[in-house]
Amino acid sequence: MTVTFTEDVTGLELADFQVTGATLSGLMGSGSSYSLTLTASGVGDVALVLPAAVAVDRAGNGNLASNRLEAASTVVADTQAEITAFLQSRANSLVAAQPGLVPLLNRNAGPQVTVTRGTLALRLTAGQNVWTAVTGQWGESGEAERSYLLAALGAHLWLSERMILGLMVEMDRAIEETADQRIEGKGWLGGPYVAGQVADQPLFYEARFLWGRTDNDLSRTGLGDDAFVTTRLLAQARVEGELRFGALTLRPSLDASHVRDRADAYVDTLGNLITGQEVRQTQAALGLDLAREFTLGNGMLTPELGLSAIYSDTRGTGAAAGVIPAHDGWRGRIEMGVTLEQAQSLIEASVFYDGLGLSDYSDYGLSLQLSARF
Repeated sequence: MTVTFTEDVTGLELADFQVTGATLSGLMGSGSSYSLTLTASGVGDVALVLPAAVAVDRAGNGNLASNRLEAASTVVADTQAEITAFLQSRANSLVAAQPGLVPLLNRNAGPQVTVTRGTLALRLTAGQNVWTAVTGQWGESGEAERSYLLAALGAHLWLSERMILGLMVEMDRAIEETADQRIEGKGWLGGPYVAGQVADQPLFYEARFLWGRTDNDLSRTGLGDDAFVTTRLLAQARVEGELRFGALTLRPSLDASHVRDRADAYVDTLGNLITGQEVRQTQAALGLDLAREFTLGNGMLTPELGLSAIYSDTRGTGAAAGVIPAHDGWRGRIEMGVTLEQAQSLIEASVFYDGLGLSDYSDYGLSLQLSARF
């Protein structure tokens, strides 16, 4: 900070200044020009003023009061915005990482390993009644780097030859980092699930309802470390069918999900009250996959084309009330791939583009899946 008088003065000391929301140090200078260092505390706004009659000129006259210098603190608003973005990103990742339940209806299903650009997934089944799945994702959004890991464990009973009912528990870890801040959340969800087939028709369904909580740590350069807790729920349902016309197969699907993640209010390490907020994200996807089978030696080669219309709606309370992510609204997704199935092995490769119809959102990549039965 600089302090300028209209004429030379003496007797000026650091204690003469009145300051709120900050501390002062390093007063230097002489005559009519001085400087000092102001360090904001991070709690509340900053204000600095020099009262009258604390320094005198050569004739002994006291100075007039200075102007009042003020600066608004953005620590609370910035922290709330960082938490909002983290909750929205984690809600997307949570839905995308959910393990499929319809495959559990296949009593002959074996271990599967899936590797994609930005995704690693492992699925094991044992005794047709107990299963586990692990999914990892990573990527970037603006200046932030994100990673997400979800592990699920479930067990179910066969209510009939075409229907299962079970309980599942999920553990996840989400990290979002920029050059000057890092948020990490660890949590769990648990609840019931159901999957089945409608009579003897090629129509399948699955649904789950999970509830849980997370413990989160926020680290910011120069502002200390915070910790906050959230409670959340996930409701998801999916219906898919299979229509065969000779060697051509059509697979229509409809998937709907809803996530709520509420962060409790807390006091940060600086003493600011960070009010609570809630993110509510609803998404529906209508898809149609087309596949054409070709006999290749002792195997089957199947080119595929998939189209999806996706609608996302994100709302919230508190600081999240007015924040809308770029992917909200309608968008389209296209995917092209090929599958080679031989004996007990399966290889699938595909490319996709997500964000059709949007000018400020896009996602694309390459997927490779390797599966084997034992």
